[in-house]
Amino acid sequence: MTAGFIQGDEVQRIDGGYFSNDCKVVTVDNITSNSDGSYDKVWLKETESYLPSHALELATKTSQFEKGDKVRRKDGGYFSDDYKVVTVDFVTSERFYDVIWFKETGSNLQNTVLELATKTSRYSEAIDELSHERSQLFNKIGKISLTIKTLKELDSNE
Repeated sequence: MTAGFIQGDEVQRIDGGYFSNDCKVVTVDNITSNSDGSYDKVWLKETESYLPSHALELATKTSQFEKGDKVRRKDGGYFSDDYKVVTVDFVTSERFYDVIWFKETGSNLQNTVLELATKTSRYSEAIDELSHERSQLFNKIGKISLTIKTLKELDSNE
């Protein structure tokens, strides 16, 4: 008997229930056969457990965002490191919302506060890059100021 799934597939329970990690969708980690060969065990990455293959089905896409999408905050705010628009790296599903992870920052936000950044000006990429560089420069200035302060304190103690 074959499960019909491969490692990396996203699966959901046929009964519509939640997994032990309170998620609706998890990732197939491995597939092994039951000891008598009557069904396949589908090992689940996020829960580190298995379910019989007949209890699972391929997950249907529920998120409005997918890898590679450009998104922005609905409130017009900035992401970390002064990005105005970021790229979706991957999406995880929680019980009541999706968590959208960003390539540029490694951080995440709930899907409910994001929108597709379909309307971008011809200067938006340049603005994002300069904003990011400005943020990095401010971080360097802060480190330099702290080093100078520390050196002055050491100098005054001699």
